[in-house]
This record gives sequence, structure tokens and C-alpha cells, in this order.
Amino acid sequence: MLLTNRKTLLDKQIDIDNAIRGTLRVFGIKVSGRISHATFEARVRQAIVGASNLADLVEPLLRVRSAMREQYAILHRQLLRTVREDEVCR
Repeated sequence: MLLTNRKTLLDKQIDIDNAIRGTLRVFGIKVSGRISHATFEARVRQAIVGASNLADLVEPLLRVRSAMREQYAILHRQLLRTVREDEVCR
């Protein structure tokens, strides 16, 4: 279950990332190239500077994405701890 829940959070985070990219693309802004998970939010915020109406659309998605990343990290740490403590997994 731990693996399944962790994967679900990762999949939903990717869905949110794609929704953000799609929203920006409608307004002619392309967030592409090699972007790490850590720099994605900063790149998006940089892209929407000065566009308050666009920021109103994207900001809730960025908040949800951030919360999902935090919860994913918790599950990932649990997984690592479980693997370290289990002889079969090691």
C-alpha cells in the first residue's frame, strides 16, 4: 500500500504540473526544457510576473503541488525506512 499511495501522489503531481503547463500555454507562455521538480515552481512564478489574472489561475495549483510534494516526501521517507529495516528488501 505504501508503494501504491506514493505512486498515486507522484502521478497526481505530474497531472498538476501538466495542468499548469497547459494553463500557461493558453496564454502563450511555454515552460519547457529541462526543469527539475525543485525549480518548476520558481520558473512558473517567474513566467507569470505581471499577469495578475494568470497568477490567480495558477497560484492554487502551485499550492496544491507544494502540498503534494511534502506528502510525497513523507511517504518516500517511510518507504526508505521500511526498506532499510527489512532484510528481504535490502
